Amino acid sequence: MMRILTLPWWWVSGTLFFFFVSLQRGTASAAFPNPLNDTDACRSDNTTFRICDRDGILTYEERQAVQEYIDVYEMYNVTCNEQVVPIQMAVALVHTMKVPFGTNLMTAVREKAQMIHEEWGVGYQTPCGGTGLLLFLSQGDRQIFVSRGKALMGVLSDDRITYVVGKMKPNFRDQKYAEGLEIGVQLLTDYISGDRPGFDENMEAISTLLGILGIFCACIGCCSCIDRCHRRRDARLRESLRGDLALLDRDRARALQGQYQATSCPICLDEFQKSNRSRRNGGESQPLLLGNHNEEGEELVGSDGKALKLLPCGHAFDQTCWDDFSSHPTMGQSTEGGMRCPICRQPTDEGAATRTVQGPMNDLAYQEERRFRLERLQEMYPTFIGTQYIDQWYDPDYRGSLLDDYSTMEEEQHRAAEQAAAERDRMFSIDSNDSGVTGFGGGKADGGGVGDAF
Repeated sequence: MMRILTLPWWWVSGTLFFFFVSLQRGTASAAFPNPLNDTDACRSDNTTFRICDRDGILTYEERQAVQEYIDVYEMYNVTCNEQVVPIQMAVALVHTMKVPFGTNLMTAVREKAQMIHEEWGVGYQTPCGGTGLLLFLSQGDRQIFVSRGKALMGVLSDDRITYVVGKMKPNFRDQKYAEGLEIGVQLLTDYISGDRPGFDENMEAISTLLGILGIFCACIGCCSCIDRCHRRRDARLRESLRGDLALLDRDRARALQGQYQATSCPICLDEFQKSNRSRRNGGESQPLLLGNHNEEGEELVGSDGKALKLLPCGHAFDQTCWDDFSSHPTMGQSTEGGMRCPICRQPTDEGAATRTVQGPMNDLAYQEERRFRLERLQEMYPTFIGTQYIDQWYDPDYRGSLLDDYSTMEEEQHRAAEQAAAERDRMFSIDSNDSGVTGFGGGKADGGGVGDAF
């Protein structure tokens, strides 16, 4: 018969015990996944997340909310030897730590938190110590620990962290882990941004904040009002420009038919008006001056209501526009010492007022006046008309529609603005991704920390 080897019970029990302990310790000391490197294991949204929820204690929305609080915390800095240095925070959550039976949970949670802090390198290492902070939560063990870099000890003392932990615990007991973490990160942010003020200081800060907010809202309102005014003004100018372009198109068509006659001031481009005499007599009276009338025989006056300024060459202007224009330093003198017509450059004289408006013109005679009107159009609407179109419109052989060209130009400007905005957004996204700090900075867990059971 084969003999069965029997071992002492105490030897078997001891061997199994030490095997179990070593297995558990190996599990406990295994590297914890880094949320910046292992997004799947940590259930993190992307490589900028500071949260590793290996066991899925939080929902996706809850992780997003906690991360937003962390982002606000990391907007602040601390000072080391009069140098401003950035700070970092991370959160690690597990269902249980899987420590051996009989292990002190408080010791285990501290060691685990500091181990993760060191492995991840949360914060930056400075002459004053690390600038990182790690919140470690073990759900099943009901333990929370805050591991701290030494550079934060001045602003995040043990007493303050104890206070923060105490504020988180009620939510943890109720299994509201996200709410507890949000409260904790918010309180830590309050401390890191400046000492938490008392009630009186709070009221003073609130009053100051409300004052600043009021000023800010007033500024926003003023800017919005100014922007609306600019938009309304631009809309009016664009509508006026369309009307002027339509008038030039109509005049060109009449000139091609040999029927063009000026019905608007070449300087301001406003339409001439019927005189009061024509309106009173129903348009049946004869004009005082041959040519100072429209096709229906009605006497015309300037858009300013005054008699037209008629030059010997036959060109007519609003009297007000002519006075302003002729007094400008750029108006040259003729060889006889007098003024010259800005359209055809013919000399003027004192008897110009008794002259008559030119009769119907053909396209060739109209070209000088058209060019002058286009120049005035560009001076009046410099931000709305592109140079390439003005050069095209100056061409005597051009037969296109000015209004259609302008509509095309507006569409091109709109597309260009959209493309420029898209490019700015793209470059901003690239700059943000390149310049932003996305990784941990190699900080140490050299400032101890505070933890507690909940």
